[in-house]
Amino acid sequence: MMMLLLLLLLLLLLLLLLLLLLLLLLLLLLLLLLLLYNSIGEEFYDNNHDDGDAGGGWCVMARLLRPSEW
Repeated sequence: MMMLLLLLLLLLLLLLLLLLLLLLLLLLLLLLLLLLYNSIGEEFYDNNHDDGDAGGGWCVMARLLRPSEW
């Protein structure tokens, strides 16, 4: 009986560790997507900021995400 409880506890700890690892991977993926989105915004800002277009879309998002203007 004691061996079964220890095995169950070990299994539970392993599951918890797996969930924490999955959460860490999801956070890293979110960070990567944010950095990619920011670099796309920078590229669009650099290509479109001098044409006098005050319209919406990527240009406005790039201005909001530009770290040098925070």
